[in-house]
Amino acid sequence: MKKIMTIKNIGKMGRHFASGILLIFLSMIPAVVFAQNSAVSGKVVDDSGKPLKNVSVTAKTGNGTFSTVSDSKGTYDLLFDTADSATVSYKMLGFETEVRRVPSGKKIKLDVALHHTSKMLGEVTVSGSSAIVTDNHVSFIPNKQQTNASFSGIDLLFNLMIPQIDVNKFTGAISSNDKAALALYIDGRKVGPTEIGQLRPKDIQHVEVYENAIDKFPNEQRVINFIIRKYDYGGYVSINTDTRFINTQGNYRVQASFDKKKMNYLVLAGTEFSRDNGDGPLSDEYYTMGTYRNFNKHSESYDGLTKNQNHYGMFRTTYKNGKTIIMGQAGLSWNEMPTSRYSSSVAYTPKIYSSTSSDINTYSRSLSSFVNGYFNTQLSRSQSLNGQLTFNYGRNRYKRNYRENGTTGEILSNTGESVYSYDARITYKTAFKHNNSLSLLLWNVYDNSNSDYSGTISMTQKLSTFDLLFYPTYTHVFAKKLMLSVQAGFDLNTYKITGHSRVTKVWPRPALTLNYNINRKSSWFMNVKMGTTVPQMSYLNSAEQRVNQYEIIKGNPDLGTMKILNGLMAYNLYVKNFSMSAYVNYEGYLDLTKNAYIYNQGSSDLIHTYLTDGNYHNVQYGLNAVVKTLRNSLQLRGSVYMQHQYLTGLNEEHVVRPGFNIAAAYYIKNFSFSGYYSPFNKMLSPSMSLSETRADYGLTASWGHSGWFAEVGIKRIFENHAHTLSYYDFGTYRYRTVNRSDVFGRQVYVKLSYNFDFGRKVNREKVDVNTGGKSGILKP
Repeated sequence: MKKIMTIKNIGKMGRHFASGILLIFLSMIPAVVFAQNSAVSGKVVDDSGKPLKNVSVTAKTGNGTFSTVSDSKGTYDLLFDTADSATVSYKMLGFETEVRRVPSGKKIKLDVALHHTSKMLGEVTVSGSSAIVTDNHVSFIPNKQQTNASFSGIDLLFNLMIPQIDVNKFTGAISSNDKAALALYIDGRKVGPTEIGQLRPKDIQHVEVYENAIDKFPNEQRVINFIIRKYDYGGYVSINTDTRFINTQGNYRVQASFDKKKMNYLVLAGTEFSRDNGDGPLSDEYYTMGTYRNFNKHSESYDGLTKNQNHYGMFRTTYKNGKTIIMGQAGLSWNEMPTSRYSSSVAYTPKIYSSTSSDINTYSRSLSSFVNGYFNTQLSRSQSLNGQLTFNYGRNRYKRNYRENGTTGEILSNTGESVYSYDARITYKTAFKHNNSLSLLLWNVYDNSNSDYSGTISMTQKLSTFDLLFYPTYTHVFAKKLMLSVQAGFDLNTYKITGHSRVTKVWPRPALTLNYNINRKSSWFMNVKMGTTVPQMSYLNSAEQRVNQYEIIKGNPDLGTMKILNGLMAYNLYVKNFSMSAYVNYEGYLDLTKNAYIYNQGSSDLIHTYLTDGNYHNVQYGLNAVVKTLRNSLQLRGSVYMQHQYLTGLNEEHVVRPGFNIAAAYYIKNFSFSGYYSPFNKMLSPSMSLSETRADYGLTASWGHSGWFAEVGIKRIFENHAHTLSYYDFGTYRYRTVNRSDVFGRQVYVKLSYNFDFGRKVNREKVDVNTGGKSGILKP
């Protein structure tokens, strides 16, 4: 392997880089005179004195623009910076705008009455919720029905019916309909889907969707940012249960939060389990390994059982004032797969081995812990700084026992691993006078895995990867309509594998985004982006493990770095009861990490390994639309698209297919009903697998009132043969597998929750408990 850079040079470069970054920050942070803290609070009502919810309250000062919205009681609380008096405006569709002048450096109470009018404002309302369109994002404000019909933040996102976003209430998956890369945030802090799933719907003030996000969220494409209500006193207790039948699963958790002035304390504990009684795979495998080693293997599992269980807990504390938020949290998770077994009948043609039966028994467990810190502070009227640090440590165990009765002895894998990692990032942002701004993101990621393999093949494997990334992003707004953002970044990547020299490379990470506001109802945007990724540790190592009497799986430490290209262009429209998004998207993976099967004549073994070869191209274009009718009680969402997938190089393949999916939600008082349908699907994955899935559909019915919530859901209720199909041809090896599992079949679930507030209603931001953990174990 060619050595790209010496360790000594890395150290010198790191010192020079750190000095350079320090100089950049020092040169950009001038001596700042802090502005005065001002605040205005009160209540907004209509002509009859009825409280108005979701009124946009905006303070415009010489130091910037500050906004909030009124709650269900019409109350609002807005903190802003100004050296002079400020202009505060109150806007809501169907009402005249009210403007008030308030002095600086004071906290005043101001009640405002809005008068009905037919005049249209510069905001767009779609469906029962408000969609407020701004320069580079749209804010969706949920209404009472949507909130009451939600078990979690994921459910609420489904009920908002955002045309670009696809949400599966059964699995909790959140993705972009147009395949754009999607990131999740809470109050500007990056989180995972687990944390969104633990948000209490009534604590979500509104949801922001950023199409071109890199000006505010460097290195992101599309961002969903949940804005949570803030309170000074009180607390809550919440109990949540999710029980699933046929495909047996359960998830039960208890959490509590307490606020006192500037401090919040939160504790969470839960357990989850699953049991899969599916028969297991039905496979046909074809081996071409020389004149006397060509044979077919047919195996059919007749006794399958897989159990999983997980227990987790977490504690978090948060400090907040008008300008700064500081958060610290720690958590622990215990995962175990005590049983995973399959017994199968096995037949060879020709009978190179006697027809027999096989048994596979697998066991795994992991103990994962994490510590996370986050801060965000407003340095001045135009400058901000935020940072996040996460440290993970885990211990993993993996065991596998394979036997073909009457053919060979047991083939054993027994691996113990300790793994730790950290992720540290800091972002500085500054705004200038002429509608332009600059953000600087410095990001460091490190992963380390130490594994001891014993059993049929014994060895020790140590892996470490290090990434230092820097993303400067410049944004300019032209004529208040066209926003241009340019990102010029790079990634310094280095990794070390047992028995091999350290490899170091530097990769560019550029991005360009354009956002044009055509009018108050429509916009056009485009973004292009380049990235890189190092193969996962389990592929990149030099370990090997025996799969059976004629196959060995082996890592490849000489794998190259994969380049990623993304491009998206779309047109969005928001009107009163209709919204849509038309798009074309491209994603490409150059120098792809591929599965490969190589026949080793010297040992008569088939080697399953990994190669850097060829490219993957995926082009998709389509239309997403949402219609709301019956006074917004009925919401309908539909998507149609055409997809072209190409895999080049060794064992090339391509797929061209149309597709669609539909979803609906209906609300009546405290009840709601929803459903979705997606047809048969065929996909070509970059990992070299063709897969076919059967139609997916489901229905739900829910009721919510006064802290109580109940929901019943059914999925694929008419499915008699639960399976998916996967296949591929690698030349020396090809396969066709029918994957039979409870996961692919019928499902019935019951969700129940109860929560109560004390003191006063409070927000509930949830924490990703990290129930998975990382691993670099090479698994047969």
